[in-house]
Amino acid sequence: MVLLKRAILLLTVLATAACGTTSNLPLGTNIAENDLQSVVVMGVNPRTRVQAFRGRMDGQGWRLDKLANASLNTTPEGGYIVAQVEPNSSGEIYGVNRILPTGAGVLSVCTGGMTAVFEIPPRSVVYVGDLNIANNGGYRIQVGYDFEKAAAFMRTNYPAMASRLMKGNLRAAKVLNGECGSGSFMVIVI
Repeated sequence: MVLLKRAILLLTVLATAACGTTSNLPLGTNIAENDLQSVVVMGVNPRTRVQAFRGRMDGQGWRLDKLANASLNTTPEGGYIVAQVEPNSSGEIYGVNRILPTGAGVLSVCTGGMTAVFEIPPRSVVYVGDLNIANNGGYRIQVGYDFEKAAAFMRTNYPAMASRLMKGNLRAAKVLNGECGSGSFMVIVI
């Protein structure tokens, strides 16, 4: 049984390691305005790997694209994820569907749970908000927003992109087709 658990954990790590953006942009990076990619800026506290996937809103909630790999799969540096991502195509919206807190394994959002969703327009640098993660008998994420703090971080660490930083909208949405793995979490709005 222990061997089976270790094999499953290894497969999970290998599967998630090859997905989407797996690191922050190096300090000082500038993504040109004519680049087809966009940049997402997200505060995460405490330092926790975050995985965001493509999906769609359908009026009742967010529906995960079950065939998509994680488009964002990285850990914050200095309190922020600053990563290059594909902009949303028509009707798409990103959802934070997995977090990997140290020592907790992979936590997903179950069907009916709440997650954080956000949009990334083309050729943009977007601060979507903050994920404040707590474990009080179960993992919860509070969605926060401090644009001035994020702008100061960008001015210090990514000055060439700081003037292009725009406000996004990280918000909670009900998950219509989640995946409960070894554990789960839920997003609440403050």
